[in-house]
Amino acid sequence: MSRQDLTTSQVAVAKFKDIKPDIIENAVNNIINMLNRDLFTQLVNGKAVLIKPNWASPVLVGFPDYWPIERYATSLLANHTNPYVITAIAKTVRDAGARRVIIGESPALSPFIYAYENLYVNAKNTMNLQEEVEVPEFIEVADFNNEKQYIVKVNTPYTLDKVIVPQTVMEVDVIISVARLKTHRMARITAGLKNMALGGVPSSASSEAAAEAGSLRKWIEFEKMFIDSPISEKKKLALKLTKSRLHGASIKYFPEKAGRGLQIVEKNSYRNAIMFPEYDLWEGAEISDLLEAQGGVDFTIVCADYGVEGEGPHIGEKAFPVNIMERVGSYLLIGGFDPVACDAVTARIMGWSNDEINAWPGIPALHFCSMKGMGISDLNRIRVLGLADKFIQASSLDIPNTTFMRAPWENRWWWERWLPAIHKYGEPEILPELKANNTYTSNNG
Repeated sequence: MSRQDLTTSQVAVAKFKDIKPDIIENAVNNIINMLNRDLFTQLVNGKAVLIKPNWASPVLVGFPDYWPIERYATSLLANHTNPYVITAIAKTVRDAGARRVIIGESPALSPFIYAYENLYVNAKNTMNLQEEVEVPEFIEVADFNNEKQYIVKVNTPYTLDKVIVPQTVMEVDVIISVARLKTHRMARITAGLKNMALGGVPSSASSEAAAEAGSLRKWIEFEKMFIDSPISEKKKLALKLTKSRLHGASIKYFPEKAGRGLQIVEKNSYRNAIMFPEYDLWEGAEISDLLEAQGGVDFTIVCADYGVEGEGPHIGEKAFPVNIMERVGSYLLIGGFDPVACDAVTARIMGWSNDEINAWPGIPALHFCSMKGMGISDLNRIRVLGLADKFIQASSLDIPNTTFMRAPWENRWWWERWLPAIHKYGEPEILPELKANNTYTSNNG
């Protein structure tokens, strides 16, 4: 991650009126121009650049059968990174002189190739978009689940001493997180930080499916079975791809690290460190440790044309798509060099108050990441560009009608799924055929 002056940060917000490739490309370029075109060129010129989209759930595991099918395409778009934005930032990076442009991901609930084809290549049909998605020939793709993986020791752990990092993430010079704004039952929100952190961990090392496979050959067989199955069966198989062993490890070790002194909740003989009334603090600690091992995020774009509210992050019976245009009169993109500041402004746009964000624990990942020097979460030290003739202090930001319905606590997953998974299958482990020989230590300086 490129370190910068962390006394203040700037976040740009671009408005646009239609979801078309040329309009979105203009919005992406407006973001970069507002922030500093020369600085962006300096960041990517001659570099290998990873673009990390949010491709979490291409089968929409929680989509209710009784919802009208017309809602499926909109939900698919709202749940994932806008594909036009991916192409726009890829072309912008290439035009700024990048040596390599790579799209990489480990989806939460799908094999990579299924997500790539349905959420990007064929997105005009699956998301009911107005125009075809251009997939530039210069783009390389990286399936984090099926490439070499490394163990990286976390220098300043809040919950995880070591993290499994895919080869592409280890080798690139620049990471750009291209995310979607969504509520989240555990993290409170998910935007640029969580997108990179969790999507940068291979499911082939952290899921129940990987533990049951035990080898690369059987893992590939599982992926093929997923792809060949009908949609109803895909939804069942998708749950086996959840990174449950990673979450289980974070919950297990958080109380003895950053969680010391917090109230301990016990459920079914499992113990979890929580600060009441509604915060699973381990998730924020997990995000910060993962990002430290991955090298952080150098540039962020948050797609705010659509989003998810309610019991996110995946659309379902209690999580709903949000059309930002219907609420504020325009679509939005949010971007910046400071990933923590971008997420803080995103939270503000989603309706979190200054006091809620700035106070502990607020949105835990913002605090844990800022404590590691990854960026600024204090809204009084963040300037927002693009919403007025001059900058607006983020603490004064007021966009009426954008408030998202939040996910209520209680989150049962930690004692129903995450800790049982680690007890049954063990901690994350690289499949033998994908294991790289070297172990590294993160640089949190």
